[in-house]
Amino acid sequence: VVVELTDSGRKFRHLCLFEDVLMCIKQKGANRQRKYECKWYLPLAELAFHPPPDSEVPGPVPVVAESELEHLQSKLAKLKLAVRQEQATVEGKAGKVPTSKLDKLRKKLREHEGAIRLSRPCLPL
Repeated sequence: VVVELTDSGRKFRHLCLFEDVLMCIKQKGANRQRKYECKWYLPLAELAFHPPPDSEVPGPVPVVAESELEHLQSKLAKLKLAVRQEQATVEGKAGKVPTSKLDKLRKKLREHEGAIRLSRPCLPL
């Protein structure tokens, strides 16, 4: 998983390296029904890394304040606790069928994990 930095913000992308092509894909759908959309591809025969001598240095990567990261991590810890508690409640029942509440909590958990990954400072590719 890589994070693509665009004018409109940061976006999750997956890079897949095949025998003769590099493909950038976007995941669509939930974990159970994974689907992927091809954003771009590049034949490896056409891949070259030759920056021109007068090329510009990439601009600074926007950094989220440390307090915002701490806030997101705090929310994430609370959501993980809520998921564990709901799982214990579900396991205590005879049917052991996940509830819609558990599904919603797991979805929120994934969203917050994604927000933290997008917010962390990193080097541009």
